[in-house]
Amino acid sequence: MTEEEKMILRALGEGFTYKEIAKKFAIPQYKITQARKDIIKKLSARNLPHAVYIAMRDGIIQY
Repeated sequence: MTEEEKMILRALGEGFTYKEIAKKFAIPQYKITQARKDIIKKLSARNLPHAVYIAMRDGIIQY
């Protein structure tokens, strides 16, 4: 998983909206949407909350 994907996953897990993440990290919203899809696929997750759980469990992201 790329550092950008980790950053996006952490922000999504904290409850930020796509618009807020785009503004905070100065990236287009479509990149966040694509990153979410890629993250779920890479972690073999069923959905975004499951991806956050897996990433936290496996030490990929911390809060």
